[in-house]
Amino acid sequence: MGLSPYEIDALMALISMGSSSAVDLLPMCKVPRSRIYEVLAELVSKGFASMRPGKPTVYEAVSPRDAFGHRLYTLRTETERNIKSMESKVDNVIPLLEKVSTLKPNRVIGPEDVAWVYYNEARFQNSITDLVLNCTKSFRSCNSRGSIISRHEAYRSRLSAMHSALEKHVDVRLIQPLDRSMELALYNDLIRRGAKHMVPNVELKESFWIADSNTVALLVKDDQAKFRYGLVLQDQFISSLLNKYFDDFWQKSMPAAKIILQLQAEPSK
Repeated sequence: MGLSPYEIDALMALISMGSSSAVDLLPMCKVPRSRIYEVLAELVSKGFASMRPGKPTVYEAVSPRDAFGHRLYTLRTETERNIKSMESKVDNVIPLLEKVSTLKPNRVIGPEDVAWVYYNEARFQNSITDLVLNCTKSFRSCNSRGSIISRHEAYRSRLSAMHSALEKHVDVRLIQPLDRSMELALYNDLIRRGAKHMVPNVELKESFWIADSNTVALLVKDDQAKFRYGLVLQDQFISSLLNKYFDDFWQKSMPAAKIILQLQAEPSK
């Protein structure tokens, strides 16, 4: 909402009291005496409080529903105005930058772009989704139990990308553990759409993805098996090694369709 810690503290005190002078409000919050008038003035300007001039000036909290509704409207209006301003600036600057740019549009990634490192898990997961969207021939996914597909927001776009890849007749293959806690219908749907899915007969510790046999994404975990960082590599040697590793696992795994039927037939505990 754009409130500072002091503003939040003063607002909570003011809401609990209903109305108060600045001096009377001081014992109720941790705002320094030298800052209290400035903080209350900010609350008034942002619509969270009103003031009645007098000796002393009395400040009154605005109804939370009205205050937050007004603040949301103000922030939305400011955001839209800022976006329009940025769009105008971008439209003006792009032609200038294109004149001095030596980059070709849609530059093909070359040997200098061998690897990217992601320390933010969400951005790494998004990069995998991009790989799915951009592949044209094949996509391989080898997932440990901690990287399951679900309807969770983080995986919704991945599912959509895999559906699009299957519609383009991309050869999609998954090696993924399954159990009754997972959303088996999602895997059934992928198989129905043309994906090939195998279940490993050993516990997988690694997770990696291969797009068109030449781009690899690797998930690196720490000692507690939590996300440490992600790598996206464009290297033919590493891609070949992981493709062979994937194929070896594939041969030793079991068809997912049969496993899903067995899990669905098991009585609930």
